Amino acid sequence: MFSELTMPKFNYRIVFLAVALAILVFRFHAPSQPSSLPEPSMPPDMQIVQTLLKQGADINAKTKQGATPLHFAAQHGNITLARLLIENGADIHAVYQDHWTPLHLAVQEGHEDLVKLLLEQGARPNNQKNEFSPLHMAAQHNHLNIAHTLITYSANIDATTVNGWTPLHLSSQEGHGQMAHLLINHGAHISSQNALGLTPLHSAAQFGHINVIRILLDHGADTSIRDHDGFTPESLATDLKHNEASRLLREHNTKKTDQKRHYWT
Repeated sequence: MFSELTMPKFNYRIVFLAVALAILVFRFHAPSQPSSLPEPSMPPDMQIVQTLLKQGADINAKTKQGATPLHFAAQHGNITLARLLIENGADIHAVYQDHWTPLHLAVQEGHEDLVKLLLEQGARPNNQKNEFSPLHMAAQHNHLNIAHTLITYSANIDATTVNGWTPLHLSSQEGHGQMAHLLINHGAHISSQNALGLTPLHSAAQFGHINVIRILLDHGADTSIRDHDGFTPESLATDLKHNEASRLLREHNTKKTDQKRHYWT
């Protein structure tokens, strides 16, 4: 599996402590006993938050990894807190662990309303570097409505990670047929190769995802492309003993060859 796919989860104790220090506690001193803090599952009291913000609590305080209170609100789907933070100047572009924004976290967890709020407030649907974009995340986790929203806000359909993985690669690898359809219908490059030479069809064949293979073939995916190890999608499926996928690709290739012969006779 592609190592870039897994985004680290927050250590909830650390994150809640950061939020407590940034919002629920006065900025001059934290409590001496962490155990005196509320449990992480308890929702912040909005009145307390508002009061402390008025008294100068640092709305953009960060953990060592860069997590802010808005990251916390985004991951937990707390749209009321997120809206309050944004209205009071929270940085919607703040990055956690070098590149995860609040939008990434809202997308990962499937919080549609929060995704819309962040985009409406100017969150960038595209990364500034070749990193895992919000659309990559929606494609991987099969959040169809969120993917559509991101595309509406001009998310790059063919955004690539540093290793050349596109959202279509990820939806194909995970077997998400409807997501693959959505991306293709919005212009995704169907035979894009990543740093390993894999196309989305290779990705689907590698895991035997018949539903995605059919979709890609129906939209003209090139079955002759070889990856850097010399495998075509068919030979890759055969090598990995995905027999049904191998048969489907073989039949498609045979049919295409017969059509070419018929054309020239």
